[in-house]
Amino acid sequence: MQIAPLGLDHVVLRIADLERSLAFYCDILGCALDRRRDDLGLYHLRAGQAQIDLVTLAGELGQKGGGPAQPTGRNMDHFCLRMEPFDGPALKEYLRGHGLE
Repeated sequence: MQIAPLGLDHVVLRIADLERSLAFYCDILGCALDRRRDDLGLYHLRAGQAQIDLVTLAGELGQKGGGPAQPTGRNMDHFCLRMEPFDGPALKEYLRGHGLE
């Protein structure tokens, strides 16, 4: 058997602030909210062919995962979204325009 990854399918992020996270991923980065599961605290965002799942710490799924991420105990190191065309300086300026560094 040979495995050949096709790209990022999804990533799950445990979050404390749903509204802030939705504002960042949807309003600033342009992801689309595909589906909500308020009963579980689970929100599926579309990022091209990939999906970002937001799990609230206060929700049913988030409570099973333990406490929030800490500076020495993060839930994730990083993930990368492919963007084309890529213009690093323009992207930095765009994010700064939204109050982000």
